[in-house]
Amino acid sequence: MVIEQVNDAYQATSPSLDGFLVLADTLDEVLALAPGVARVLFETMQAKGVTPPLPIEDVIRKAIQEYIQHRASHAEFRAALERATQENAELIAQLAES
Repeated sequence: MVIEQVNDAYQATSPSLDGFLVLADTLDEVLALAPGVARVLFETMQAKGVTPPLPIEDVIRKAIQEYIQHRASHAEFRAALERATQENAELIAQLAES
């Protein structure tokens, strides 16, 4: 599952599940809605005689793993941004003193 911030909302798609799309105002809402959307998509595929690419359990497991990786990289980015902001604040303070 790939989660992206689009304007003031969040969008989740899945490269392993065509047609999977979740839009919500918050990241928590996307995560809460995703399993239900995947389930309905699987049920629709089965009703139309389309074989899902993976069992639903595998898709949900993979989505959770991808989310954990996404959160970790997002946290690393946020920490780097905070460090850079602090360094810039210190540099601005030094320049103001001179």
